[in-house]
Amino acid sequence: MRTMRFRRAVTAVSSLALAAGLLVAAGNAANGSEASDSGAAARVDNPYEGAQVYVNPDWSAQAAESGGEAVADQPTAVWLDRIAAIDSGSAGENTMGLADHLDAALEQGADVLQMVTYNLPGRDCAALASNGELGPEEIDRYKTEFIDPINEIVSDPKYADLRIVNVVEIDSLPNLITNVGSRETATPECDVMLANGNYVEGVGYALATLGANENVYNYIDIGHHGWIGWDDNFTATAELLHEASTTAGATVDDVAGFAANTANYGATVEPHFSIDDSVGGTPIREKSSWIDWNRYVDELSFSQAFR
Repeated sequence: MRTMRFRRAVTAVSSLALAAGLLVAAGNAANGSEASDSGAAARVDNPYEGAQVYVNPDWSAQAAESGGEAVADQPTAVWLDRIAAIDSGSAGENTMGLADHLDAALEQGADVLQMVTYNLPGRDCAALASNGELGPEEIDRYKTEFIDPINEIVSDPKYADLRIVNVVEIDSLPNLITNVGSRETATPECDVMLANGNYVEGVGYALATLGANENVYNYIDIGHHGWIGWDDNFTATAELLHEASTTAGATVDDVAGFAANTANYGATVEPHFSIDDSVGGTPIREKSSWIDWNRYVDELSFSQAFR
């Protein structure tokens, strides 16, 4: 059974943000609950339905300057990939902090702002290129210097009517399935993060803390079908996601859905064949070296299977 995944640089992912990603609601998503006493807008099943999504001015300007005028007005996510990014933006020419973006979203008349929280201790244990600033044991700093300040900002009542979609720690939990122990792709760093539990603890804390806000919609990362789609990876990942979603005060109600196609990618919908097709009387799951017993050929079917 294959466990190898084909990586691309995080810098490439961040430039596209969620434009190429896929968010799918979990089966337990809130169902149009009443607004809370804080005055927040009523929670909905799908935060994107009928919504105007915030266009990040930092990203838009850089896209236009580099020949990307055709996509410069597309919504993208605000990446919070280090502690300093909360107040002063992520690396490069991204200078706006989270509060700046939220204020700009209100000025745009947007209904939805997308953000990615991406700063776990020992971040991305399988790839040196996207390691973060926090060491493997710095879970307390993650909580008090990263998640808590973000929560202080998003919980400001002036943002109560803005739906905040939070993609939680991409490229983290699935590493604890495929890149540990006796797996061919195992790394010592991932073994450490599995043993110390800080990925699970950190994701749970982020879900619980930010999910306490009625207008925050947490989406937990599931990688992509070409990484987690095999039976041994899929079931173990689902169990680990549930563990994280019930750790550090979190409950499954703090998870609005799943994010796929951000930590690497595949076709959102495969139009040319399905997993049930056969060639010469042999199922393609068995015959094709590309599929190689995977149960999925695209991201939509893979994501919906987690519901």
